[in-house]
Amino acid sequence: MLVRATVVAMLGLATLSCAEPVVGTPTTSPLPTNESGHTRIEWEPCTEIPSSVITQQQLDSRPPERKSLGSTGVMVIRCNYRARTGYYISAYASNYTLEMDKKDDTHWDYRDLEINGRKALSYYVSSRPKTDGCAIDVAATTGLYGVLLSEGINDFAPYPDCLAAARANIEALLPYFPY
Repeated sequence: MLVRATVVAMLGLATLSCAEPVVGTPTTSPLPTNESGHTRIEWEPCTEIPSSVITQQQLDSRPPERKSLGSTGVMVIRCNYRARTGYYISAYASNYTLEMDKKDDTHWDYRDLEINGRKALSYYVSSRPKTDGCAIDVAATTGLYGVLLSEGINDFAPYPDCLAAARANIEALLPYFPY
């Protein structure tokens, strides 16, 4: 009986493998958009990043502060934390792009990067020549995901500077940022 069932199953698989090929070009579904036609951001950094990762990065164990900027054009959804050593960090999602980032003349020292195979951009957000605020953004189909850091007490300990702290944090968070 078992042999008969196995033979029937194998014949069924063989028949399925001989099916006609599907004609046409594969397509992807369009991304949801907001009222201005920009990609709608639906990923929530305050809920999508596991608490174990927040603990690993030595960020506040208290509830994060969620901020949302815009809903009809450029959108930013961010989650604010304070590192136990004193600096501040925001993890965010935006329909902004890396190319749009580079056009912002309030930021400086732009550097193209690749982090775990993804296009990224680092820059300072503080007034030139200060380096007490920085960001690293990674490209995504919906725009970008990133981290923004600003100095608190003890600089960026245990990291030597803002960009080193940003790099360590984005590498830890990157597995949870959608493509």
